[in-house]
Formats: sequence, C-alpha cells, structure tokens
Amino acid sequence: TWLKNLFNLAIDIFHQNIFYRGQRYALIKSIFKFLGGTAYVLTNPAIKGLVKIGKTNRYISSRPADLYRRGVALPFACVYAGIVKDVDETEKAFHEAFEPSRNNTKREFFEIKPSQAIAVLKQMAIEDVTLTVQDATYKVDI
Repeated sequence: TWLKNLFNLAIDIFHQNIFYRGQRYALIKSIFKFLGGTAYVLTNPAIKGLVKIGKTNRYISSRPADLYRRGVALPFACVYAGIVKDVDETEKAFHEAFEPSRNNTKREFFEIKPSQAIAVLKQMAIEDVTLTVQDATYKVDI
C-alpha cells in the first residue's frame, strides 16, 4: 500500500502537466486501472441526511479537503474508505444499489444511512484505509 500511495502522490504532483494530453493521459489511466483505486463514504454536518459516496484513483488523503475547497460550509468526514480492485465497477454497484436514494443524478449524494454504504463497501474493499483519510481530514483548516 505504501508503494501505491507513493505512486499516487507522485502522479498528483505530475498530474497537472499531463492530465489532458492524449496518450500520456491514457497511459496514466491504464496504470491506475491496474493498481485499483479507493472508494469512500463521506458525511458532512452541513449536509444533513445525505451521504457522499465516491471514488478516486488519486491519493485518497487529499479527497475530503478537495471537496471542502469547492465551497462547502464545513469539511467532510470520512466514515469509511477502502482500496478496491476496480473503482469503476465499485461505483457502478453503488449507483445500482442506491439509485432510488440518489437526490441528484449529477452528484453522488444519497439519502441513506452511512452504515448502509459502509456495509456494501466493506464487502468490496481489499484494504481499509479509513484512518489514513481521517488523519488528513482532521488537518483541514476550517
């Protein structure tokens, strides 16, 4: 896992220079697909009753802070995060399972209990990385 995290961090640093540049972007995407990714379940006290279910192929620890910087009143709290074999298939499974509870088809917020999403994700996760994400989340400046 440490090697994957190191690789993801290097890609994050390098990311802006190659993100939209054709073949190099495709290569990076292929590498991430091979390595898997992280699915996560977030809550936010400013968005009561909704759970954010998402995925990332990037360094997971920065994801809650990225979301907070987009204009949300309070930072997100990570209630569960797990490395999964295929983040795209995991995301599809979540969408299928919880589609009736999705409040906006363009956003990944669901009107469910966090425990429901956690139960599903635990079945798909190869490794629990919740504590890593929570440690980084506590450092977000309010």
